[in-house]
Amino acid sequence: MKRIFWISVLLIQGTILASDWPQWRGPNRDGVWTESGILSSFPSTGLLPKWKAPVSFGYPPRSIAKGMLYLSDLVVEKRSLMKRVLCFDARTGQQVW
Repeated sequence: MKRIFWISVLLIQGTILASDWPQWRGPNRDGVWTESGILSSFPSTGLLPKWKAPVSFGYPPRSIAKGMLYLSDLVVEKRSLMKRVLCFDARTGQQVW
C-alpha cells in the first residue's frame, strides 16, 4: 500500500500547478485527465520523490484541491482500529492537519 501512496505522490507533482481533483476520479468523476506533459513511461532510473510523509495502510482515494492533498488511512493501536483523514501541502509535503 505504501508503494501505491508514493507513486500517487510522485504523479501528483505534475498536477500541483494543474487542475484540482477534488473528488474521486476527478472533477467530472469520469477518470479523464486532460493535462499535457504526462509521462508515457517511467524513466529507467525510476522516479525521484518530491517529499515523503508517514502514513499507515488503507485503500483511500487521494484528492487534491487548492494546493492541498487529502487522504485517509487506518491506524492500529492496542487492539483498536482508528481511521483518520490527513491533509498535506501538496507542494512541500508539510502536514496541515
